[in-house]
Amino acid sequence: MKTDMDENNRKKKEVYWINIQNLFFLIVFLVFFITVVWSDQISMLVSEWKQQDYSITPTITTLPVTPTPLPSEWLTAPTQTNGVIIGGLVLVLIVLVSTFVIMACNKKR
Repeated sequence: MKTDMDENNRKKKEVYWINIQNLFFLIVFLVFFITVVWSDQISMLVSEWKQQDYSITPTITTLPVTPTPLPSEWLTAPTQTNGVIIGGLVLVLIVLVSTFVIMACNKKR
């Protein structure tokens, strides 16, 4: 009886990191990774197609309405880009830290 319990405990300890949260995180990571890889390959194919000579003559077309110009502060403020990057880093750190905390709590049990 005791050997069966020891064997079950040993099996639980061997695969303690395999749970629903980690599998979900792995699946999401793989989806993002595949999307990035495929988008890179697709963009390379599109750029190759654009470089081919099709001998199409452009025609002049007039737009009936002029597009709305962007505000000058959007064009002159690079801090907006830095803010987006910092915000993304904060979100990634939140996910990583919470994952490590949950893993540490699971080890204590």
